[in-house]
Amino acid sequence: MTDSVRGGALLVTGLYNGNVDLTVSLHRHEPEPLLEEYEDVVEASLQVDIDPITVSAWSSDKYIDLPPLPSEAGWYRLRYHARNMDQAFDLHSAVIIDSFHLQIWPAPQDDAKVLQVISDRARRKLSR
Repeated sequence: MTDSVRGGALLVTGLYNGNVDLTVSLHRHEPEPLLEEYEDVVEASLQVDIDPITVSAWSSDKYIDLPPLPSEAGWYRLRYHARNMDQAFDLHSAVIIDSFHLQIWPAPQDDAKVLQVISDRARRKLSR
């Protein structure tokens, strides 16, 4: 994970191919991290120039627009929560195995932070 990015962020999942459960919540102020509900929690800054921002799969041409941002273009904080990445690692599955929650709120640019890492998959990704 880089400290800050402009224009986009890559969110890694455990599943190689298939659907994952992703929930996105937009906030006006920093929310509490969901440390009890998710195994891995990391965050980074993102500079957003356009609204709405979108989510898409790695090799898909389908995009989902997120609801309007709580503020205008500028710096935001992304907090990415992950659950069951080890169980889903490198699988092809029609069944949802891993799930994720992305919290987004306006915040000044700051260094990336690891709030909690429990899964082996996240540990390996963060050590690269």
